[in-house]
Amino acid sequence: MPAVLDALAEYRVHPLGAGALADPDVPADGLLSLRNTIVDVDLESRALVADIGGDVAGFACWGWHDLAAAAARTILITVRGRSRGAGVGTALQRARMEEMRWAGARTVHTWSDNPAAIAWYERHFGYRRIGEEPVRHALHRFQLGERSWWAIHRGFPGHAKLAHLVAEL
Repeated sequence: MPAVLDALAEYRVHPLGAGALADPDVPADGLLSLRNTIVDVDLESRALVADIGGDVAGFACWGWHDLAAAAARTILITVRGRSRGAGVGTALQRARMEEMRWAGARTVHTWSDNPAAIAWYERHFGYRRIGEEPVRHALHRFQLGERSWWAIHRGFPGHAKLAHLVAEL
């Protein structure tokens, strides 16, 4: 799990309890805008880790957006800097979408504030934009068996809107 958290740090996911600030990029007297939901990440059944030579090269996870409607959602995907450009993200996304299909999902929802990632989802995986919302911090609870880790995630500097994307599976 620590190697996955290290990979997620490059994606601006900050473990809680690791320091005095929930988000080290916000001043101590700054205010955080926070979604009033907890994003559960089941590391045993809905998470994928890309391993290259024994090192964590990337990580992706997913959950249900609306189980009754067979709508899945991406939660996080990140590729470590040294592995970017090697197809790791594409392999993780393809495997994640296949796992969603296998679980019975018919659509997948994704939110992103990164224009390059939005274009990547649209170009390679058939996503289409269906809306936007403001960027807010999100609390994530990573669970592995009986253990859990808490983290906070915020979008990237200068990005104020999340694009809401959807694709058919």
